[in-house]
Amino acid sequence: MSALKQKGLTLIEMMIALILALLVSAAILTIFISNIKSSAENIKMIQLNQELRAVMNFMSDELKRHGYDSDADPSLMQTLFVSAGEDCVVYAYEDASAAVATLSRGFRLNASAIEWSDQNTTGCATASGNWRDLTSDNIQITAFNIDPNNTASAASVTIRRLDVTVTGQRQLNPGVASRTFRETVRIRNEDAT
Repeated sequence: MSALKQKGLTLIEMMIALILALLVSAAILTIFISNIKSSAENIKMIQLNQELRAVMNFMSDELKRHGYDSDADPSLMQTLFVSAGEDCVVYAYEDASAAVATLSRGFRLNASAIEWSDQNTTGCATASGNWRDLTSDNIQITAFNIDPNNTASAASVTIRRLDVTVTGQRQLNPGVASRTFRETVRIRNEDAT
């Protein structure tokens, strides 16, 4: 008998090739899943940063309006109220285009969210205004602080400064990401009398 020439692969060679292909596929799949998780975590961090930055910018712009009065009436400047816990601020300014010329608004921390009242707000209680969330449900605000005890004077102008701090966190998998934003808001609508 003559020896038969082998054509194709043996079963053992096929199994070895299959195992090598599975190992390479598993490595590629692991890297792909790791990249997807990393991208998802980065997106959550970006959302946290952007939301806190947007809230801080909005609060800063609104608080800078405090005390504006076209008649330069200094009594409007006296309406700034910061709660004892320093987690709520009520401010006022004149808006000639509004039905009510003097608008009183506020920001407060309530149930892990920063809220804003765009109606005539008399205080920090829920019944004192139309309070709406500024932050989404994905972000938990862990600290909101307003330090109103800073003023700077030059000649006859007094500039009131509010140091505003907002700390928020977002759940990651695993762990929690936390960010703190601080800004000094200068209220320049007050002339010393």
